[in-house]
Amino acid sequence: AMRHFRDTVAYMNAEKGKSFLISSHIISESVRIATRAGILKDGVLFAEMPLSREDESWRDADELESLYLSTTGGDAACSASN
Repeated sequence: AMRHFRDTVAYMNAEKGKSFLISSHIISESVRIATRAGILKDGVLFAEMPLSREDESWRDADELESLYLSTTGGDAACSASN
């Protein structure tokens, strides 16, 4: 099911020019199809970045959590409870 979903999203983006907003905490799946990522907090876009295949530092969950916390001014206790 996930492979079909990834293939469909990739096809619709490449061939039909469609964009998708996918909200997920499963980073490993998200980065397989995403070309850009954003950080939202309370409905506000705090940061947006391309997901470069050459620079894979963003694939590290700890790095992304640190980026989220520093960008939104959150703290680890708050993010763990949400």
